[in-house]
Amino acid sequence: MAGEERRIGFSLGAQVDQADLEIEQIARTFFLARHEAAVWENASQALKHEFRLYAKQAIRMLERRQEQADRNERERLSPRVPENVWPTPARGPSMTNPAETTGHGLI
Repeated sequence: MAGEERRIGFSLGAQVDQADLEIEQIARTFFLARHEAAVWENASQALKHEFRLYAKQAIRMLERRQEQADRNERERLSPRVPENVWPTPARGPSMTNPAETTGHGLI
C-alpha cells in the first residue's frame, strides 16, 4: 500500500482526501481510454501528471456547469421585478375626486 501511495503522487503518511482519490480515478480512466493497451502503474510520472491535470480540468468544468445550473434554477424560482418598474401602491379613495368617496358624483 505504501508503494501505491508513492506511485500515485502522495508522500508516505499524507492524508489522502476524497478529492485526490477522485482525481486519481478519473485520470486513470482518461489514461485507459487513450492508451487501451497500457498499464497506469507503468506510465511515466510526467504522463500521469498530464492525465491528473485533465481530470482536474474536467472536475472544474463540471463544477462550473453545476454552479450555472444552480444559478439558473434560483433565478427561475425567485420572482424578479423588471428594472425601472415600480410596483403600484394599493389605491384607496382619492381625496381629490369626490365621486370616488360618495360613489355617485354628488356631494
